[in-house]
Amino acid sequence: MNLGIESLGAAILKGVCSSEAKDLAVDWSEFGLDILLDDGLLKDAPMIGSVVKFCTISKTIRDRIFLGKVCDFMRACPRFSDSEKEKFVREQLSDQTKANRLGHTLVLILDKLDDLCKPLMLARFFTGFVRGEIGWEDFRRLASAIDIGFVDDLTEFASLSNPSVERMRVLYPNLVRTGLVGLKGPRTPGQGGISQISYQVTELGKLFQKSMNEPKSPQL
Repeated sequence: MNLGIESLGAAILKGVCSSEAKDLAVDWSEFGLDILLDDGLLKDAPMIGSVVKFCTISKTIRDRIFLGKVCDFMRACPRFSDSEKEKFVREQLSDQTKANRLGHTLVLILDKLDDLCKPLMLARFFTGFVRGEIGWEDFRRLASAIDIGFVDDLTEFASLSNPSVERMRVLYPNLVRTGLVGLKGPRTPGQGGISQISYQVTELGKLFQKSMNEPKSPQL
């Protein structure tokens, strides 16, 4: 079987919008992937079945991990309301080129994530994207940030509201590469040099924190 990346992406997108697929993703988290695969429940599942078949043919650890990340991502997305799904399909999936690009991007992002907590973070940003609260470019930048960042740093950053100077000095340098935190300081020589350089949360970082702390219930 040769399932292309576009087909994988399309299956994930449809699964996110499917209540049945989300129920199966919840089952996977409760009972374990191997049990569901052995029983054949996931292989014939609506929407996600093609992803499962693709990942189980080669029986490699990497494919099993990828399937786990897909299920975790779907489980972490909320049950979108009918109006949310209709708007998302109309604006993002009705154009085949745009839909392929989105599906392709999701597959590549999920495949790269190096910690099983990160698909849950990605689901937060994807939820905002589906609801029109996060634009396409910001979604990709946020996805890149969680790919680059160390998961413990990202988790702590998401929970910080008024960090102490000491905590910022320890945490913020680790987040500069992600784009969530930036450097600020003198623009010209003779204004204090490196001692005057400090860190500040970027607009992307503020969006990250906001998205990570917003409720995910359907917006009716």
